[in-house]
Amino acid sequence: MTDWSNLSLTAKSRKTLETELDAARGDYQKTMQGLDEYADTLAGELFDFDHPDKSIALTDQDSIIDAAHNLVEVAQEAADTRYGVQRQAWQQAAGKEFPEYALPDREDWTRVMWDVQKGFSNTDYNGLTYRQVMAGKARSGVSIMDLLPKTAGMSVDDMQQAYADFFRSMAIHAAQRRQMANIANDPTRPRWARVPRGSVTCAFCTMLAGRGFVYMSEEAAGGGLGNRYHNHCDCEPVPSWGEAKLSGYDPEKLDALYKEAVRGLPAGASYREILARMRANGDVADSTAAQAGSGGGGKPHKPPKASAAAASSEPGKPKVPHSPGESRILSMRGVSGVSDGEWLERQKAAGVDPSLEVLYPHETVFLERFEALGNHVRWIPRDTENQTATNDFEWLEAGELCELKSMTSTKYQHIAKRISESAASAMDNHGVVKDCYVIDIGHARMSDKLASQLVAYNVRHPDQKTRIRRLFVMDADGLHEIGLK
Repeated sequence: MTDWSNLSLTAKSRKTLETELDAARGDYQKTMQGLDEYADTLAGELFDFDHPDKSIALTDQDSIIDAAHNLVEVAQEAADTRYGVQRQAWQQAAGKEFPEYALPDREDWTRVMWDVQKGFSNTDYNGLTYRQVMAGKARSGVSIMDLLPKTAGMSVDDMQQAYADFFRSMAIHAAQRRQMANIANDPTRPRWARVPRGSVTCAFCTMLAGRGFVYMSEEAAGGGLGNRYHNHCDCEPVPSWGEAKLSGYDPEKLDALYKEAVRGLPAGASYREILARMRANGDVADSTAAQAGSGGGGKPHKPPKASAAAASSEPGKPKVPHSPGESRILSMRGVSGVSDGEWLERQKAAGVDPSLEVLYPHETVFLERFEALGNHVRWIPRDTENQTATNDFEWLEAGELCELKSMTSTKYQHIAKRISESAASAMDNHGVVKDCYVIDIGHARMSDKLASQLVAYNVRHPDQKTRIRRLFVMDADGLHEIGLK
């Protein structure tokens, strides 16, 4: 019986193959990024800011069904295309002809929704199966449509965010499930790896991705850990029929983080204990430091651990903290090759002494641009003693205490969510008022649509603890104040 999962390649054919695999991955990720953005567009179209009671989604549920169905179908098509390209590229590289393979039937969008929403787990109807619900055998009378996100009592902002997240998760899970089905049903029985999309991922995915191309078809078809995808997980199951490298995927580096956590635990520690230690050690997206507030100018309640990217700091100098997904922050686009020593010097030049606090690079970049516009600030160090939330800086010319949010997106829903969650958290947990925000979108430009949406922020957030007094946006053209209603 031929072992198709361990094909031999020449050095030349391997290099050509790896180029083709990277191209296929790039095309696939462009499609998924397009679906990510389309999820926001759909949510905006379905829920009308100006006439909430007449929003399409509230008056015509079929519009939600059509949107979800279309998203799932496009994601499944993208997964099939990528799988076919990968399979063909391996055949050509190895000079082999694989057994014929008919793609499995595609799942209905409702099956994907069941996976996204975890069925009726943690509800009064726990224990129901997908087949029971679809066959109308739930004695409680619940239907599959009861798994759609609930919007009762939500503001229009929250409705849009809930459905944007839902649509985004539907697309991601549809593609993941489709890729797993393709692997599981392929008679060549390829090995596969769980490949993260970003340079930093969560502890659970780091553990699984660090194993490399070791998973077999049975795992793809079964319910092992490698086949589990949590909410907001964008890992990709990638098949392999031999030895080849993917750009940006370094399983040995990921496995080193896992092994470091194991070394600090007693023999026989459970994987959950190992994951907890990985989070405590840092360098994973759900580490204590990352959850505390990195990536947007917020103030963590505890001093953040420096990530692996900071390990190159010069001896005797403070380490520079780096946000997971730092390269996705709009103000950091195109910024690379800067050493921690250089970041410290740039911070000093921006007027913040590293002995008081070491800034995240995106905070330093903001100060450089903000001060170049003629502004002056007094940076407010984190309250590490009392672990109390603080504003980021005092804007001397305006006489305002300001909170900085460095964004990864120019979508209104994302900006509004960052503001409202920050303001509410500061008030609820610390009794601290945060009501003046500066939104940094880097060298992107604020659209007329975004400006008009931001004007109505307080109208859409009537709760006193989420309302704000002043709002500024810094974009490619400079600093703009939003005239809040």
